[in-house]
Amino acid sequence: MINLLEFNNAGITAISVLIAVIGSFVTLTMNERIVHSVQTKMNMWLKAASLSLGLTAWTVHFIGITSLTLSVSFTYNISFIFISMILAVLTAYLAFTALYKLKKHWWTFTATSVLTGSGMAVMLYIGIMALQTDAQAQYNSSATLFSFLIAISSFFILLQLFSRFMYKRSFLLKLLAALLMATAIVSMHYSSVKSVFFHLPESVFTSSHFVTMPNFIILLVLLPIGIIFLFMVALSSLDRKTALHLAYTDDLTNLPNRRSLEQFIQARTTPLNLPIAVAIIDIDNFKWINETYGYESGNQLIIEFSRRLKQLTPQFGLAARIEGNKFALAVPGTFSCKEIQDLLSARFLLLKSSFPIFGEPLHITFSAGVVLAPEHGSNFNDLILNAERALRHVKHSGKNEVILYNTHFHDQDLERQLAMSFQKALENQEFYLCYQPKLNLHTGLADSVEALIRWESPVHGFVSPAIFIPIAEKNGFIFDLTKWILDEACRQMKQWESKNHTIKRVAINISAPMFLSDRLTQTVKQTLKRHGLSAHHVELEITETSIMEQFSNALSVIDELKKEGISLSLDDFGTGVSSLTYLKRLPIDQLKIDKSFIDDVHISAEAKALVEMIIQLAKLFGLTVTAEGVEKEEQLHILNNLGCDSIQGYFISRPERASVLSERYEQETITDVLTP
Repeated sequence: MINLLEFNNAGITAISVLIAVIGSFVTLTMNERIVHSVQTKMNMWLKAASLSLGLTAWTVHFIGITSLTLSVSFTYNISFIFISMILAVLTAYLAFTALYKLKKHWWTFTATSVLTGSGMAVMLYIGIMALQTDAQAQYNSSATLFSFLIAISSFFILLQLFSRFMYKRSFLLKLLAALLMATAIVSMHYSSVKSVFFHLPESVFTSSHFVTMPNFIILLVLLPIGIIFLFMVALSSLDRKTALHLAYTDDLTNLPNRRSLEQFIQARTTPLNLPIAVAIIDIDNFKWINETYGYESGNQLIIEFSRRLKQLTPQFGLAARIEGNKFALAVPGTFSCKEIQDLLSARFLLLKSSFPIFGEPLHITFSAGVVLAPEHGSNFNDLILNAERALRHVKHSGKNEVILYNTHFHDQDLERQLAMSFQKALENQEFYLCYQPKLNLHTGLADSVEALIRWESPVHGFVSPAIFIPIAEKNGFIFDLTKWILDEACRQMKQWESKNHTIKRVAINISAPMFLSDRLTQTVKQTLKRHGLSAHHVELEITETSIMEQFSNALSVIDELKKEGISLSLDDFGTGVSSLTYLKRLPIDQLKIDKSFIDDVHISAEAKALVEMIIQLAKLFGLTVTAEGVEKEEQLHILNNLGCDSIQGYFISRPERASVLSERYEQETITDVLTP
């Protein structure tokens, strides 16, 4: 037996290594696409990555074989070549499938590495078997086993790299990973080749010249190189197309996105001022659908809703998904209010059909806000803003309706903006207190004040308490606001007390939500303790409405406050719905007669008689009486003669900041004005 000499061409070997690096880099890039693509495209990228990895390993192997020269003639079995190529791709596909379709455990990585590594090693030996010659191939069992271990280890490394490079990495880091992958692939090839020896009987003629690879085999091997190159070109092109697609298309539904909608509307409004109708559509109660049926079902609903919306879109119109469960429909053309309402109502019937969820019909509702250009805006931003205002109006008015924009929706928008500004306004000290004195008609001294909250916003200007207090009550901010008012009023009252000022008590309005909560008593106690202020310096004003909402609960709260020594006043008496029975049971200290009863007390005998009756009723129950809204001297004299204890109103003073009142009422009395 004669051992045939083998020679390797260093240049071709270098080319195989270069191809391994390039193919590895391309495969890593495709691996990223698998993760970032939607479910429908994930399988496509998985197959492409498998093809890239399989062809890279196969090409490196056969280019390495082309560098082999023997001193005997030889040919190649084309069937074995194609079998090895197919096996390489299938092995790579198995690796990617296991990586993305199975749960990631150490044992799944190990089992997959054994299967795929063994499969690739078999591919390598089939490639060697494709070499047809009179020489006999002899395999070194130890070297063969070692080559299988190298292949298994290489695939373990490859799987680890793919699992860590699922998301985008820097170019340099990906290049280093590609070099490591290339090393693993080249190691598989050379470990298999080195395990084979070719022997020839002495009777067979051997040439003194070395025989090289046939040209057609070289061309066949170059084919995968061309495929890998095409992959690189395709990836570059797909990158640009994907970026463009993602920039203007919603990934889940394939509808145009907000950017596409803006481009569509701007092209018709800004330069040309052409008429167009725009509807913003929102699926009602979508959060409930997600929580009840699951997010996957929610996505399926979004996809089906998108399909129907696209189907009903008029010619030359555009349907878009803006975000989440919010869509838009833009229809070029001139429409009256009735025409657009009729058009949308007719076309939206398709959206009201049931949607299949878990094989059962689910009936949904949706709301829509509609605007017309140029009446409601001449550019994209104005139109979308006003459509959103109309949509919010629908949502707050019961949903399941299509509403055309109206200018009064701005008031609702202001309410939303104010609600969003509360916390920041509190942090930036935009709120402040004014104090309106109460004149004690027995002493002639302004011995108490009512604290009134004010808001000077750098954005909205002066905001009336009549506007922001109800909004604060609606969204729960009233608790933080009342806590701040209590703290600021007690701080100021402590200053007056320390200076022995004539002002001895501060009254603070308490809203119904705060009064009926379990926070009030504890908050008042903590505030008084923090400022070292006695309870008799503070009076809380509550309204009839807040008491009547939950009378038994209100009694419990009042009892707790009375135990702490805090006075309570019933504000705006006469405007609520309380009865004498309830008034008798309330352990309060003072009644405040509403301004509406005081306005005509000096000119109407009936008004005077009514006020006198209230004062006498209060005296019967042992309560003091304060009259609100006193603006004329005649009113003051009548109230004084009727036995009213104190008055409050513009005749005495407007609400002022503490610094103004500190000077005005430090020693001042107005006994002279009480003389008839």
